[in-house]
Amino acid sequence: YDACNAVDCETALDGLPEQWSIIPGGRYALVVHEGSYETLHGSYLDLIGRWLPRSGYRASATPVVECYLNSPYDTRPDDLRTEIWMRLED
Repeated sequence: YDACNAVDCETALDGLPEQWSIIPGGRYALVVHEGSYETLHGSYLDLIGRWLPRSGYRASATPVVECYLNSPYDTRPDDLRTEIWMRLED
């Protein structure tokens, strides 16, 4: 997996040791997972295994993106919220 931080387009990236990528724009399917990270697979199954085959869309070959809306350091596992973004083909 890749881990990342969001930066605005004005941030200078020159000379930094990290590898930089841009998450492409476009149409995404989004599901918000509520609960511990250990149960994320259920939301992936709902999105990719149930919704996608019935939607009429096709998934793009780009990686799925997870956005962590709160932190496990100060949030109970059952209260964690994670967005799962799957890019759809144009």
